[in-house]
Amino acid sequence: MVPIVAFFVICAISGVSMEELRATDWFMTQHRDGLGCTENCAFTRTHFWQTLQVAYGGFSSNLVAWGAIPRCIPIFIMGSCMTSLDSMLKLTSSEKALGVDLDYNHEMKLGGKATMISSFLMGSPAYGQTKFNVINLSIARTSESTLPTLLLGAISMLVFISGLAGPIINIMPRFLLGGLCVFAGVGFLYENLWEGRKNMNRASFAIVWVSYSWAIDTSS
Repeated sequence: MVPIVAFFVICAISGVSMEELRATDWFMTQHRDGLGCTENCAFTRTHFWQTLQVAYGGFSSNLVAWGAIPRCIPIFIMGSCMTSLDSMLKLTSSEKALGVDLDYNHEMKLGGKATMISSFLMGSPAYGQTKFNVINLSIARTSESTLPTLLLGAISMLVFISGLAGPIINIMPRFLLGGLCVFAGVGFLYENLWEGRKNMNRASFAIVWVSYSWAIDTSS
């Protein structure tokens, strides 16, 4: 919080406006907001059903390229395998970091159900992340209470329904968002490309590295 507070205090003392900060890429912007702004526009509040309208409206508006679906099937299969593998690794590392015994079958089924619900709402795969579990333990001082989970779910649902995600992003400087991405990405790479060697045999660990190298090569 200290860097964020210091950033806004310095900007206030310097007399730099939010418009100037957006124009110089200190904040995330979009090309147009639908309200007249066409350049360096702030994110606007949206209704939660708008995303669903765009996603599911494509079926009735002929926006779905049905011919491309067969070419996506291998990606879907690989994505399912990689997601399942990552979920298992997260469970293993969480179990070690939190010092608890987890029921892997129960956790995998629960993650699968959550991911199915998330997919219908245009969300991402939903399963536990070790770094967030560790942060939660350091705050709540317990790994048995359901209160943190319920509180996070309530806050997430409130933001989703209220459409306040855009206004929240508007007050987050790029360096904060970039830092969060680095925090999440480095943890993911470390857990899978290094710590994974403790939980997999050599063949499985090699497959992870081959998949990672292939993804890097094709993305470039």
